[in-house]
Amino acid sequence: MGKRLNQQRRGKGTLIWRSPSFKYKPAQGMGKTEDKTGVVMSLERDAIRSAPLAFIEFTNGEKLWVPASKDMYVGQKILAGGKAPLSEGNWVELGRLREGQKVFCLELRPGDGGRVVRTAGNAATVLSREGDNIKVKMPSGKVKVLDARCRAIIGTVAGMGTKEKPILRAGSQFHIKKAKHAYWPRVSASAMNAFEHPFGGGRKHGHASKPQTSSRRAPRGRKVGYIAARRTGKRR
Repeated sequence: MGKRLNQQRRGKGTLIWRSPSFKYKPAQGMGKTEDKTGVVMSLERDAIRSAPLAFIEFTNGEKLWVPASKDMYVGQKILAGGKAPLSEGNWVELGRLREGQKVFCLELRPGDGGRVVRTAGNAATVLSREGDNIKVKMPSGKVKVLDARCRAIIGTVAGMGTKEKPILRAGSQFHIKKAKHAYWPRVSASAMNAFEHPFGGGRKHGHASKPQTSSRRAPRGRKVGYIAARRTGKRR
């Protein structure tokens, strides 16, 4: 009798496959859209994030975790709103920024708290203004047109160079993946035994032992590979 596939066991959602979210710090945004003043109380790392997080307490009672900016320090004063100066670490609307300004923790809609550009070393660039809209170049190179009322944090996310350090050892990769509760290492289906996967077994591993297409109506455990594929292989 064969075993259930890894994706079947993971999909059931038992504790062994579930991410321990209680260990992670909350992914908060910039909070209420109002003028406020805060102080950086601490800078901490989080197991599932590449960038360090800053814990900021504001005078209006808000306490927020946000990605730290480059050169941020404990005790730094953070200003948010229409009266905040255009200095690194402050929270302002895109409409107030000059062309070429670097920003991160960018709102896609006014008041959503900051959805994109939050990973280590990243920053978006303000390109130009078109009426009530601002053109912003994302780290990917894509240009987005956003409402001028969308907020962002001035500067670059701290932790630049995190991905440049080579991992070198499998043990290092193991601890990185374990902290995020990621599925690793991933064993190729054709490298498994016959009772572990439909593509497993055979004298010469390295290729599937049967056709890799499966029916849309195949039972669980058999629906693997190219599901209801119209065609496979290279397009010529």
